[in-house]
Amino acid sequence: MIPINMMPNSIFLRNNDISRKSFFLVRIAVVVAIVLAAIIVTACLMSPISYIIGGVLGIVAIGVLAATIISEIKRTPKNLPKGFLDLLKNTYPAVVYNLVVQEHLTLSELREVLDILKNVKKSGDLASRLSNLSERNREKISRFGVKNLEQGVLGMELPPLEPFLRKHCPFYMLKTLINMGDKSILKSRGCDEKYQGCYWLGAAALGGGNQMLGLFDLRIPIIMNSLDKKDFDFLKQHVDSSSWKSLEVQRIIDGLVDKCKGKQPATTNNASKGVQCFPLDKDNISKVLHRLCWVGYSWEQLQLILEMNAFDYWSWFCFFDGLGRMGKNLCFIVGLLYMEGILDETSKAYSPNVLLMTLNEIQEAYAYGQSSLGSKKFGRQSSQVTENMIDYIAAFLSPHLRQVLKTKNIAEAIDEMIKVTSNIE
Repeated sequence: MIPINMMPNSIFLRNNDISRKSFFLVRIAVVVAIVLAAIIVTACLMSPISYIIGGVLGIVAIGVLAATIISEIKRTPKNLPKGFLDLLKNTYPAVVYNLVVQEHLTLSELREVLDILKNVKKSGDLASRLSNLSERNREKISRFGVKNLEQGVLGMELPPLEPFLRKHCPFYMLKTLINMGDKSILKSRGCDEKYQGCYWLGAAALGGGNQMLGLFDLRIPIIMNSLDKKDFDFLKQHVDSSSWKSLEVQRIIDGLVDKCKGKQPATTNNASKGVQCFPLDKDNISKVLHRLCWVGYSWEQLQLILEMNAFDYWSWFCFFDGLGRMGKNLCFIVGLLYMEGILDETSKAYSPNVLLMTLNEIQEAYAYGQSSLGSKKFGRQSSQVTENMIDYIAAFLSPHLRQVLKTKNIAEAIDEMIKVTSNIE
């Protein structure tokens, strides 16, 4: 017997699917019963009483039917965007791509399928593992063809999905970095958890003046590549001002100065694009490390920065973040998306079109905001990159965000985040 606390998630999902279907059928049955009652009442009772009662029952039936239809529409799976699918097609076996497209797999369903396909080593393996899938996913694979899928992956390499998502979907990477953050740090500083996206992406540094960069700093990958975990943990323990001046801390920083010699950020191209590039001398290395330790980043969070740098989108993030409002554009854009649940696969507001945007698509959104067409549509200056990016996402990718901005404009939303994060102690 399986202990309750170890019950497979697939069982819960399967039961949940069944209960949803049952609930839907019950609602339809109720509507039919009400309509029949209205007909009987109208036929049997004297007017005008029959008209009044029949009319009321008719209105109730329409209301129940409308609520049922709307609830089902809200539960309709959200398809994966084309840019993401193109990358999937170039990375995974053709049969995986065909399954996703033909059966309209969601991201969670794709994750579930790949998790069992990695263990398919011989004919018959897939059929024996289908019970680990949700009922909805099993139905999709059955329609597509179990044998067809199995034969298409036998002997083929299936890259893990998580690294693939982090490499090709920058917003997914940033969501991962946010989720890794220690919530107890926010609590200790009086920062509401709903602002954690804004906090971890650089807003925590807002109180440090204009020269205090947020998270997106070209020097961080160079410094982190030269720092080991043991020294980083030691620095975090001595982040208060008096301990930071200790000989042991200074010894670590001096060692980093030597290791970083000749590894200065490539300032020529980036500086011309508006990226703030400071030297890697002792004073600046000390400030960068102190900021990272004070904010409370974990070693694992900072390793994701090295991944972003290796994936060649860290420098563009630094460029974009250094433009416009207070030089911290990404913490406000992604912070707002995170706060509204647009990046959360379990949220009703979730949008795969946003979460799975590729770097090229993000850059195209930026270029659109800079263009005369974008300026005309949004009614903003091209320099208002934060507002333009949020407008773009709302206009083209997220109905939820579009609805949010009907009651609160972008400036108000950002000012609210600035007010909260600027008061962090």
